[in-house]
Amino acid sequence: MRTLLAATLVAIACLAVTWPGVLADGALGHPTGDLADHYWGAWWVSEGLLQGRWPTETALTHQPEGGALWHIDPVGAALVTLLRPLGFPLAWNAMLTLQVLAAGLMGFAMGLAFAEGDRVAAVGAGVTMGASAYAVSLLHSGLSEYLGLVWPALYVWALLRALDTGERWWWAALALAMCTAQAFYYGAFGLLVAACAVPGAGGLRRAWTVAKVAALWALVSAPLMAVAWRTLHGEGSAFALSEAPGWDYRSLPATDLMSWLRPGAWYHPDTPAMGNPGILHVNYLGWLTLGVALLGALGTPRGRSVAPTAGLYAALALGPVASWGRAPLRVGGAPLLLPLAALYLPGSPFAVVHHPYRMVAFLLPLLALLVAAGLHRLPLAIAAPLPALMLIETLFASPAPWPAPVTPLPSVAAVRSVEADGALLDWPPDATAGNRRYLMAQVAHGRPIAAGVNTFLSETLRRDPLVASLLRALEDPVARARNRDVPYAGPVVLPAEGRATRLGALGFGHVAVHDDLLSPLELERTHRLLRRALGAPVAQADGVVIYAVEQR
Repeated sequence: MRTLLAATLVAIACLAVTWPGVLADGALGHPTGDLADHYWGAWWVSEGLLQGRWPTETALTHQPEGGALWHIDPVGAALVTLLRPLGFPLAWNAMLTLQVLAAGLMGFAMGLAFAEGDRVAAVGAGVTMGASAYAVSLLHSGLSEYLGLVWPALYVWALLRALDTGERWWWAALALAMCTAQAFYYGAFGLLVAACAVPGAGGLRRAWTVAKVAALWALVSAPLMAVAWRTLHGEGSAFALSEAPGWDYRSLPATDLMSWLRPGAWYHPDTPAMGNPGILHVNYLGWLTLGVALLGALGTPRGRSVAPTAGLYAALALGPVASWGRAPLRVGGAPLLLPLAALYLPGSPFAVVHHPYRMVAFLLPLLALLVAAGLHRLPLAIAAPLPALMLIETLFASPAPWPAPVTPLPSVAAVRSVEADGALLDWPPDATAGNRRYLMAQVAHGRPIAAGVNTFLSETLRRDPLVASLLRALEDPVARARNRDVPYAGPVVLPAEGRATRLGALGFGHVAVHDDLLSPLELERTHRLLRRALGAPVAQADGVVIYAVEQR
């Protein structure tokens, strides 16, 4: 009963992290983060799974062409499929909440076993794993693919057990395969943890265990990675991969050491200053967490067994270059390279990892074990309040904003009031805000749309005479095409082909104008052009005006 009560305390901490959680009047996540892409993707994949297939082609977005598409969070989408009876956005919010709960309870179970049944130590491990600043920042950013931290926790625990005994190593391999399905970066990071656990007495035996884990992981994960690779890089892909802005392994984005230690709204990379407040990279570990973990690492035999692996991995998790205060540390004028830099040499497959600051995901379970060891060593009167204080530090002192922002669902009343006939062209195209709104609305109205994941507007549409005129009516179409902190590559406004619009021939049935996304001047120009080309509006509700397109 006491163990159940302790686990309940961890669950309460996790529910606090996700607040308002399933009670949110909208979708958890920032409106200009990755929420819309993953919210729509979870719905799209779940639609396919309910029809008995895994979707890799979309005709619902990126119109008029559609194209091949890979949803980056297959594990979250599978979980949403089970929650579909709840409807959207509740299924989305419930999926995020369950992910955080699972990580916290896995941390609790690890801590309970590691600290020989000490429930206070287990609660501390659960809070470290489930209620981290990293998890809170992922909720803010809508980065659901990284939120499944239960799998890194399960993998680290299974790996350490296998390395101790040489038995049941396949559990570690299968857990690493789940990490890879959750986020491809996580598979690479898990292999680095395994490499960090090899050095020391009995290294050859541990190396053999790691080799078996890696071999089985590769066998299980290869089909999934092959499908994703073909979808992302094949002909007709609807989504093109691009490097992170300013990416250079010698400078940005390194995992700035200050980001582990500095409380308050301090970020590296400084995405809000770059024009991207929706994505926050938070690696804050917490002074209380680090203090207790250090006690466990230095003051307990069990902690000392984990400390070398944690220390080596932490050195790698600092990224390829030493950084402090958003500036690379330099020696003789050159950036001070760290061990991870060796993995960015030409030809290294690890070089595709543009976000090494996500490596903190696998540092958390190692810290959770050290926290459990440290709390187990302390007198009960001192240890008992520490998990609550750690939670308070995360929620109120860390850089991660809390509570999580909630994005209201866009109105689809106007779209639903007209007969569904062809695709919908939402206007204006806006890669930062508008297109994300249109993706979320598509979940509700179900009609094909022109917007798509990280897509401004297709070249085919931009060459349509009416669309080209509408683009020129915008005060700054180049700014509209900018996707948060990523400028649009190439010209935005293209020469028109022909004189009459071909929207009907391209399969579009209506144009939906979102008045609140247009300036007064743009409003006047846009509606004048549409009335001249398409006639009077056929519907209007909640600031959305619908024009009908003649089908040809």
